[in-house]
Amino acid sequence: MKKQHQTAGSLRREASMFFPVLMMCSLLNAALSFDLGQSTRCVSIPPEMSVCHDVGYSEMRLPNFLGHTSLENEVIPKSEDWRPLLQTGCHPQARTFVCSLIAPVCLDT
Repeated sequence: MKKQHQTAGSLRREASMFFPVLMMCSLLNAALSFDLGQSTRCVSIPPEMSVCHDVGYSEMRLPNFLGHTSLENEVIPKSEDWRPLLQTGCHPQARTFVCSLIAPVCLDT
């Protein structure tokens, strides 16, 4: 019987696969606890939020689905926290999913 062992490389791969799942679960949990009854406003997606550029819309709603109400103090700085996850290429729709929570499309008229 052959003994199976894991190399450092395979452990890193497993850990790198676990991180995106953990981050997505964290986002989903925050979104589910958001109060949909809050009043909202539309704002342009700021240039500093490059992670959510070219997602098919240019205006986002505040507060976002994570409850962030300030672009400068919350949304922009926190958007950069997701860059490492998105750079893993874990899923082709990961960026769309993340941006739908941190910079949701504004449907207010």
